[in-house]
Parts: sequence; structure tokens; C-alpha cells
Amino acid sequence: SKAKIRIGFKSQMRSIFLTDVIENPKEKMHRSLKYLTLINFNKKVYNSIGIQLTNVEIQWAKEELKNMKLEFPMVLFPFSVASSRSIPNKKIKEWLNGSNQSVLVLGSKEDATLANSLIDECAGIKLINLCGKYSMRESMALISVCQFALASDSGLGHISASLGIPTISFFGAGDSEMTKPIGKRTFVINKDVYCSPCRKNVCMNTNDHLYCFNEILQIDVKDAIQSLNLNP
Repeated sequence: SKAKIRIGFKSQMRSIFLTDVIENPKEKMHRSLKYLTLINFNKKVYNSIGIQLTNVEIQWAKEELKNMKLEFPMVLFPFSVASSRSIPNKKIKEWLNGSNQSVLVLGSKEDATLANSLIDECAGIKLINLCGKYSMRESMALISVCQFALASDSGLGHISASLGIPTISFFGAGDSEMTKPIGKRTFVINKDVYCSPCRKNVCMNTNDHLYCFNEILQIDVKDAIQSLNLNP
């Protein structure tokens, strides 16, 4: 990299490339805090930092919802680059069954086909496929004007939490203690099943495939919504 100072943890055989080698923290901590320790970051301001949007961006998002004839919808991030972290369609159908609220589905352009399949499987639920239709900043602005978010273990869940939007995240394969979204209005649903966290990108449980997701029931989601004082 040609950097004169290269600071990093002593792991994964990277030490020979570093000028300053730091021992890994012995205590378990959130991954973001772990790496902030490398620069002696002030933890007191850790939770006060978040993504900032301009008034112009927020107003654009409100107008965009108005054009779609929507007001204060829910937003859903069901997909992940890891299949073990992507929420199965049947669980989304179960969790949202009986809801009359409009739901924006956000993801990458590559997720658009998956979103269409989700919509086909969830007949009667007001899902709107917006995958790949907006830039990252536009997507963030749209998220900021939604009532709350349901998120897989993925980047959009972290963005939602950072924006201060009530965010309910679903964990299983990943370790929520280390990688959960950070924010003042977040709720993690993790059933702590026997095979979790496996930390694998593909579910290897052949007897109880995606058991970590299948154990999450609609009542768990409703309880999370209630705990965040939401009324969808």
C-alpha cells in the first residue's frame, strides 16, 4: 500500500505486512469497537455518530413516497450475499401475514429477481420491489422516511440502524454480539439454536436446514415491534 504506518491485529498471517502489530483483544466485543481500538477511538462518542442526510435528500424521499401513493411504509431487507443469512420467503410470508402495511423491498440490482419471486410467493401482502432502482444515497433517504425496518444480517440493516430508524434484525448464522447493527432503536431476534452461530455463508445443517430462521415465529416479530413502540 506504500503507507508508512500500517497498524493491525496479530492474526491471519498479516503481521509481516504491518509496522505496528496489536494483540487481539481477549474480551469479546462488537467488531466495530474492536477495530476502533486500533486508533484509540473515544468510545464516549461512539454511539452518537451516524449517517447524515441533507434536507434536500429527505424531502426528495418524501416526494418519492408521495408519487408512489405511500405514507410511512415498512422497509424490508431480506437478502444477503450469504444464503445462510438471507431470510427465506416462507418466513417473510409467515411474519407479514395479516399486515395491511405497504412494504418496500430494498436490495441490489442482482436481488431484483429474488424480490419478484418473494412477491409472487407472498400474494396478498403489499410488497413493492425497489431492488436496484435507486443509488445508495437515494436508498438511504427512502429508508429514513419509513416507519421501521426488518433486516437480514446485511449492510442495509446497519444503515437503517445508523439512520435512527427502528430496526429489527434477524440473526442465526452470524454472531449478533459481534456484528449486530448499532443504533438507539434496534432489536435483534436470535433464537440461539444449537447450530448457531455457524458463521458459514451456506447452511450446512442437512437435518434442520436454516433452523435458525425457521424457529423465528410471527409472535417473535410482533413482540419486537411492540418493544420498539411501533404500531404497523
